[in-house]
Amino acid sequence: MLYLFSGLRRKASLPAVLIERGKNTGCEIRITEYDITNGPAQDLSLDSIWEEVLQRIRAGDFDVLVVSPPCSTFSRALYRWSGGPRPLRSSKHFWGFPWIMGRRRAKIRMANKLIQRALLACAAAVDADAFFLLEFPEDLGNRGPHRPASLWQLSALRKLAKRAGAQRLAIYQKWFGTPYLKPTGLLTTLTPTADFPVIGWPVFDGQGIYQGPLKYEAAPPMPLGPDKTAETAAYPVQMNIAISKMTIATIFRRRR
Repeated sequence: MLYLFSGLRRKASLPAVLIERGKNTGCEIRITEYDITNGPAQDLSLDSIWEEVLQRIRAGDFDVLVVSPPCSTFSRALYRWSGGPRPLRSSKHFWGFPWIMGRRRAKIRMANKLIQRALLACAAAVDADAFFLLEFPEDLGNRGPHRPASLWQLSALRKLAKRAGAQRLAIYQKWFGTPYLKPTGLLTTLTPTADFPVIGWPVFDGQGIYQGPLKYEAAPPMPLGPDKTAETAAYPVQMNIAISKMTIATIFRRRR
């Protein structure tokens, strides 16, 4: 398995859970991870590293690809207008506001490069007959009078899903143990299990208000701030277990 933008290594991370569950089911799972937080040798913004990764995907070196591209520049919290960082993009200006300059422009360009590489990796996995799972925050529609950008708005992603026969799952990470909701979308060619009962793309009314597929649930707000990023970015353990079960079941089904 190849895991791109895997984040900090943790004791109960998705790779750790997958390897452990693989042992318990007689399936040896080898995982290759890439994330800049684990050192410059895993920096996917570098062309030399990226080309090697893409070549391996195209060569069929991996049965499964998991991709969790950086989402900070898409954060809806940037639209709070109560001080702090300002928005960098919107639905109309998906790739970034054209008037942004300097360091913020460089940040947008880097994020865009990594988003594009995440989509290229998924497309290459499809061509290599490998499974993929792409995770990104749910598109919740308008925030006040504004329409924040979301990866789920990209027509290229819809086209990829159609070509791959992928299904889009929607979850609250609260279902798996977080105290806050954290609505999340998963696009995957893995076969969904009962742990992922909600399937569908975001739907909005005429005013851009989110209508589903997730239904409203009450929960405390997710803590925000740079000191909370690593904590809230990590998948809850039960979510890692559910993804592992779905992955292993799909692989076993193919090999029968």
